[in-house]
Amino acid sequence: MELVSNYKDHMTKFLAGCIQSLQRSIPSLVLVDVLIDPDMMTSEQIIFREAVYNAITLNALALYELIDFDEWLVSIIPAELSYSGPHTKIIRRRMALLVSEWVGTKCSESSRPKVYETILSLLTPLDPRNDTVVRLSAASALRYAVDEWNFKADDFLPYLDAVLIGTPEEHDKGGIIGLMGFVQHIEARMKLIRVVDVIVERIDRRVGSRIEALKLTDRLHRMCRRL
Repeated sequence: MELVSNYKDHMTKFLAGCIQSLQRSIPSLVLVDVLIDPDMMTSEQIIFREAVYNAITLNALALYELIDFDEWLVSIIPAELSYSGPHTKIIRRRMALLVSEWVGTKCSESSRPKVYETILSLLTPLDPRNDTVVRLSAASALRYAVDEWNFKADDFLPYLDAVLIGTPEEHDKGGIIGLMGFVQHIEARMKLIRVVDVIVERIDRRVGSRIEALKLTDRLHRMCRRL
């Protein structure tokens, strides 16, 4: 971050070149003479992607004019999340962190549903590529997406059940409350409780119209007793 702050012109040009290299390496986005098979990425390529996306996450304000995050939500990010080869969990965690930062930096109202869908795809236990670390990162991204100035509760309501208690297919293992059962550290569980607290606070009384409040409260209490 200090390099970008002190040498903004040089570093933004450098990062722009790195971003172009990443885009050229995604076959579904750009046709080039030599394509990188997304299921055969080397460790060096994974490290490069991790480093570039980390820089993009940390320097969102400096790269504000360079990146169209709305476009990334329907192109770059889905392409990266489609990766299923070795080290896929590294990429998935990084995408969650990237969303965490950019949703409050440069994200239009019309793109909010795509943000929630992306986060849910990283939160669900049904995808074996989502380990506990990936799911925790998704929960963190959710907090940033909800606890944000332009948040509109009505747009979030269709996703509320899946976010908090999961879907029927996830059998009590989904959502933030289900994730608590996979977390051992007290600090991590307290962070998840804080995410639920933020959601309830931003949704306000609409929670009662979408889920059974007593059921949610009971499950929270049972999880808290395990701390």
